Amino acid sequence: MFSAALACGLCVALSMPAYGAEVRGDITSDIVYDGQDWVYVENGQVNNSYTGVRQNDNGWWRVEAGKVNFGYNGLAENEYGWWVIKDGNVDFDCNGLIEDEKGWFYIKDGMVDWSYTGLASNEAGWFYVKNGTIDWNYTGLAENEAGWFYVKDGVIDWDYTGLAENGAGWFYVNDGIIDWNYTGLYESESVWFYINSGIIDWGYSGVAENESGWWKCSGGTIDYNYTGLVDNGDEVWMISSGKADFDYNGYVSNANGTFYVEAGKVNTNANGVMSKDDALVYVKTDR
Repeated sequence: MFSAALACGLCVALSMPAYGAEVRGDITSDIVYDGQDWVYVENGQVNNSYTGVRQNDNGWWRVEAGKVNFGYNGLAENEYGWWVIKDGNVDFDCNGLIEDEKGWFYIKDGMVDWSYTGLASNEAGWFYVKNGTIDWNYTGLAENEAGWFYVKDGVIDWDYTGLAENGAGWFYVNDGIIDWNYTGLYESESVWFYINSGIIDWGYSGVAENESGWWKCSGGTIDYNYTGLVDNGDEVWMISSGKADFDYNGYVSNANGTFYVEAGKVNTNANGVMSKDDALVYVKTDR
């Protein structure tokens, strides 16, 4: 069965000769009417053994056993390539995806474009095309002028939300398309990653929030092994096992000194000598 999804496109120079009698080496050919059928003629003689695609002044035609088959719809081949035939005639206006018994093909100006790799659509959806045919084995990211999309088994998966990889990194996909506006934490396979403008930021070390609280990230993932102070730019927080501990009250030391923490945050008003565990300590406010 032949079906087509057509789209308007710019005409390009065809690889087949212009309409009319055709000369190929020592063969001069044409398609003429013999009073009953349109027949394929080579050097003045009907060639009943020829099956393929040939031309006359009116266009290019599907020839079978030396006669034009006006009932033919589908793909047919000649030495110039594979062509879309509609009612026996090459349809040079056909652009997009078509299907016949051989599979799904990407068509440009009536011809299978074996050089095309990318996304293409028809009434059933968007598909990933590789070397002119739909690649049902492909799963991953693919790009067109509208963005980057997640493809599963050759078809854009509009239901997919999660992470996906290409040669440039790991990306956050929301409803089938990379979400360049997303910045924050995202969980995949029990690991929480820090996303910066749609891509995992493996260089990020700082704090980030999810529905469970604030977390210390190191190298782009939550660092559950970290306990200590973290400067988030505005305040210094106490982190316990990777999570901001706003219940913590007490003294915390790091390479910069000893600090007094109240409700999980360094008390910037505490400065000087204070009592700790029956001893005196010098508390700093600068960090």
